[in-house]
Amino acid sequence: MTAPRTVSRRSVLGGLASTGVAAAGVASAAPVGGQTGRSAQQGGQSPDGPLADPEAFESFLDGAMKTQLDAHDVAGATVAVVDGEETFTKGYGYSDVAAREPVDGESTLFRIGSVSKLFAWTVAMQAVERGDLATDVDVNRYLDDLSIPDTYDDPVTLDHLSTHTAGFEDRFRGTFVPDAESLQPIEEVLRE
Repeated sequence: MTAPRTVSRRSVLGGLASTGVAAAGVASAAPVGGQTGRSAQQGGQSPDGPLADPEAFESFLDGAMKTQLDAHDVAGATVAVVDGEETFTKGYGYSDVAAREPVDGESTLFRIGSVSKLFAWTVAMQAVERGDLATDVDVNRYLDDLSIPDTYDDPVTLDHLSTHTAGFEDRFRGTFVPDAESLQPIEEVLRE
């Protein structure tokens, strides 16, 4: 008897990310309209981006997603790609396995969890590059409706927040609620 295979979130996300990287590479090298190599730029999309040949991209992604979902025992996923003005969205697998309800790339919702940190910190670092924010000053300088109390000798900075060294406890209180009526505004949750 073999031990059950442990599947981590990191391995699943890594597999899906490598699928996306491979898809971009395959799509950019795929022949387009009988041509070999790069296609002419059309409709604001990248001439060598993943959507330069949408059918080839979708065909590749269909196989790659099936492989990844099967390999990691994932019920369903959504892929969204933006290439200039062109977009591609598609659902794979099931949003409800028991009911055999397929994922709809346009409407099925997934909790993105910590993935949102990538976007938040990308925006913050762009603001640092522009000179609008600094990583080593008291974050209270940037807060309007919320104030971080002087708890430590040094003030809490963006650097502390980005490295989880601000001294805050991570809690899920207020993150999950039993119904819509119990949901509090984010400002209120943060203040409490």
